Amino acid sequence: MSNARVKHINVDLSAVTLNNPKETTDGSNGQLIENALEDMGFPIDRSATTDLPGMEVKSKSLYSSADWSIGRMTYAAIVNTPWADSTVKKKMQKQYQVTIAENPSDASGVVTSAKVVDFTNPKIQEKLEAAYEECRQKLIDSGSYKHGTVRSDFAYFEYKNGNSYQFRIKNAKMNILKRFLLDKIKKYKSKGIIDIDFYFSNTNIVV
Repeated sequence: MSNARVKHINVDLSAVTLNNPKETTDGSNGQLIENALEDMGFPIDRSATTDLPGMEVKSKSLYSSADWSIGRMTYAAIVNTPWADSTVKKKMQKQYQVTIAENPSDASGVVTSAKVVDFTNPKIQEKLEAAYEECRQKLIDSGSYKHGTVRSDFAYFEYKNGNSYQFRIKNAKMNILKRFLLDKIKKYKSKGIIDIDFYFSNTNIVV
């Protein structure tokens, strides 16, 4: 398979043996998913900004409500890099999101869903950019990488160690983004275009 930008992934991962997601939090299942895709011919590149050309691979436990880790940056990189040039933006264009559950037959892990999520919708990109820039400005204003975690209502830069930060999107916000996309794809509303703010202002929307 060439290194052309990957747009779709249509493979069966149900036979891939994974670790029990109730007991695994070390990222090993993500590596196993990447290995399986690589064995199927997908051009996984662990040294690149995204795991696949134009697409990030993300795996998550079915039982987890943890926030989504998007990418790590140093304090200097955050301060000097606007959204448009950031690795975070590149990782939040398209993602192959894989959900893993416990296999009751042997207590291992098994893939229950795997789908490409396209975040390139302009309304979504506006939300992501606003969150990134709000957090970035707080770090710029702090004048020090020792400031600690900085937050917006949507996402945050979580201080890790040394001078590095992990950009994370709140789980509830990620779910709203995906519901927004799902409804647009299904043309949930036949008249007009629903602005994404509708979803963020209606907290009783079931995802």
